[in-house]
This record gives sequence, structure tokens and C-alpha cells, in this order.
Amino acid sequence: MLDTGVTSFHAVAEGVLGALLLTSGLGKAFSQRDLLGTIAAYRILPRNAPYPVFAAAAWLLTAGEILLGLGLLSGCFGAGWGGCALFTLFTLAIVTNLLRGRRHIKCGCGLNGSEERLSWTVAGRAALLAVVAGLLDLTAWHHPDHAAFVPRMAGAALWLIVLAALRLRAHRFVEEMT
Repeated sequence: MLDTGVTSFHAVAEGVLGALLLTSGLGKAFSQRDLLGTIAAYRILPRNAPYPVFAAAAWLLTAGEILLGLGLLSGCFGAGWGGCALFTLFTLAIVTNLLRGRRHIKCGCGLNGSEERLSWTVAGRAALLAVVAGLLDLTAWHHPDHAAFVPRMAGAALWLIVLAALRLRAHRFVEEMT
């Protein structure tokens, strides 16, 4: 019984993280201009890099999020490690800019519809997501039941509900301000 519960929790976590990456990647796919601005603002790439370098980085980031999201939603082993690497990269970029004193930058995560600014909370969230993503594949060795379609989709549905609530809250905030 415990093994089934742990496997179901694992599948729900895959669903949540997979849906998070998929929705984030799709959001980036439909707003490449904003993403290019965010990538430039982070100043991780050289400022004088040609436009194709920034465009390639934007599309690699977008494709990576979408593919890793689909991988997690399908229970593909290795997608958790990929997510861990991606969220670690995000964490390092955020921390680098925070240490540079650059808190005015939009985080680029698009979680709440209003684009949060860089903060230690955002860095901590990215680091936590890196740990969770890594644990998914680490624990998959012990709980290899990746046929848990229903709990995985329940996790995806849970993320979509959270995302809708965050967007609604951001929309109401904007309405109140105008």
C-alpha cells in the first residue's frame, strides 16, 4: 500500500512539473520578443553577441521547456534530470543577477501573469524545482511504475488550476490598479 501511495505521489509530482514546464514553454513560444528582451536583460550572454545567438538561446530554452514538460507528462526517465539541469541554470542566472544588484529584471517565468521581478524568493523557488525534478528521476529507480497515467494527469490538472488562479489574481490586480 505504501509503495502504491509513493508511486502515485511521484506521478502527481511528474504531472505538476511537466505541466509547469509545458505551459511555460508554450508561453515563451508565443512571446519570443519578450523572451529575447528577458534573455538580453539577464546579461548572461555577451552584450555584443549577434542577434542569431540570442534567437537561438530563446528557441533552445523554449524547445527545452516544451520537450521536458512532455517528457515528464509521459513518464519518460531522464526528463527529471533535464528539468533539474534547466532549473539549476535558471537558479544560477537569477542568483548571478541578484548578486550584481539587478533586481529590476523580470524573472521570465510567467507564473503569475504579471512577471515577477528577480528576488531571493524567485531564486529559492527555482532551486526547489531543480531539487524536485532531480528527485523524480532519482526515485524512479525505486518506484519505476511510469504507467501511472491518472495520477500524472491529476497533477497536470492541479497545475492548470493553480495557473488559472494565479492568472485570475493578476488580472484582478491589474483591474484594481486601473
